[in-house]
Amino acid sequence: MALRNFIKENFVLLLGLALPVLLIAFFMLASLLPKAVGVPPAYDVVFIAPDYNKSAATGFFTDFTVRDGRLHLRLTPRHDAGGYGYTQRLFLYNPAKNDLREIAYDIPADTPADKVTDIIPEEAKDLVLDTAAEAPDGYRFETGYYHSGLVMDIFGIYGGDRGGPRLVRKSSVFRVDPPQKNYPGAYALQFVGWIVKPEGKTP
Repeated sequence: MALRNFIKENFVLLLGLALPVLLIAFFMLASLLPKAVGVPPAYDVVFIAPDYNKSAATGFFTDFTVRDGRLHLRLTPRHDAGGYGYTQRLFLYNPAKNDLREIAYDIPADTPADKVTDIIPEEAKDLVLDTAAEAPDGYRFETGYYHSGLVMDIFGIYGGDRGGPRLVRKSSVFRVDPPQKNYPGAYALQFVGWIVKPEGKTP
C-alpha cells in the first residue's frame, strides 16, 4: 500500500527517471536489430594496413594494387623512395565465419635492390578481386568513426563499437574485429577488394 502511494505521489518524478533509460534501451536494441535480422555479407574482403617498422628490416616499401582482378605487390627499395613510405600488412575478413586473418607474404630473396619490382605474391596468387566500392551484395567496406544518432549522443553513449572497420549496407552494420593489440587506427586502413572467386570465398 505504501509503495502504491509512493508511486502515485511521485509518478512524474519516476517517469522522468525511467524515460531516459527506456530510450537508451530502445536505441541500443534498434542498433543491434539490423544485424540480427539483416542478410549477412556474402563476400570476403581484403584490406591493408601500414606497418612502419617492417620496411627497415626488409629494405623495401610495399604497395598493393589490383590489375585484371589479380593482386600485385609493388616493391620499392628504401633508398629509391627517399625515405618516404612504409610496408603494408595484408588482411582478409570472412564475414560468414567472422574470421579475420593476416595474409603473411614473403619478399623473394632475389628481388633487385636497385629498381622497383612488381610481383604477384605467392600467398595471394589464387585470389580474384573486384575493386568496386560496393560488393555484388550491396555491402561497402568503411573505416573511421560514425555517429549512432543524436539521441544516443545526447545520453552519452560513446562506445568503441562506433569505430573501426565494418561492412555496411543500409542499416546493417557488421564489425570487423581487430586481429591484435597493435592493430593500426581505423583511419589508416585501405580497402583493396572483394573476393569474387569462387562465389565470394577464398579458394
